[in-house]
Amino acid sequence: MDATANLYQVGGVVVHAKHGPSHITAIESEVITGTEYQILRLTYPRKQLALSVPLTGTGIRDVRPLTPEVTLRAAIKQISAGRMRTGPKAWNQRSARLLEQLNSGDINQLASVVGELYPKPDATEPPAGQTIYQEALDRLVQEISLVRSCSEAEAVAYLEELCPGKTFRLDRLYFGAAVAASPKPVRRGFMKKIAEPAAESDESDEAVPNSLPKLMPRGGAPRKPRRVRLQEVESDRPTRTVSDRYEE
Repeated sequence: MDATANLYQVGGVVVHAKHGPSHITAIESEVITGTEYQILRLTYPRKQLALSVPLTGTGIRDVRPLTPEVTLRAAIKQISAGRMRTGPKAWNQRSARLLEQLNSGDINQLASVVGELYPKPDATEPPAGQTIYQEALDRLVQEISLVRSCSEAEAVAYLEELCPGKTFRLDRLYFGAAVAASPKPVRRGFMKKIAEPAAESDESDEAVPNSLPKLMPRGGAPRKPRRVRLQEVESDRPTRTVSDRYEE
């Protein structure tokens, strides 16, 4: 068994390179192709995701313990140094590099992504860049919250404290609080039309139902829809069938 297996315990928290901080729910033995492996069960309640990572082989390399606070603080200070943009300017090449840094599992690379994609009025990123920025900021805030044993809102405040002049808005927290504070209004007018019963009509059974809309001419009172009645008309013309045509 790998020596790093002793670092992980059930109930602990680790960081996966491609998914961020996660909780260890179990360490189980599983036989795969005749070989027994120790499997680390990881869960992400917010993402509704569960992972199984073998404690031996290359899979465990994507899992690391939480970053010490001293190292975390030094990585965050890189963001306050300014917009760290290096390499090619073409977005298709930049996005490949940023995704590689995002999924590297290194806290310094993660802070570099946040610093490079930090929104500024004079430089707008494409929607894909904003998505990468939010994912990197989300993972960074989660790790700060777990290392400092505080809420995610306090982690954002701590991040802004170490980066003077910068404001970090995590959309997941921002829009979640906005929805909780002001729920979506109900279309009361639409519901009222459905709830009101149809008015009774004094017309005969042949009249048009009340559910049909009344026709409103331009500059006049509403008029009733025209009703067409079919009547039988006597004719001296003989009726011809298909067989009569063939006989001719």
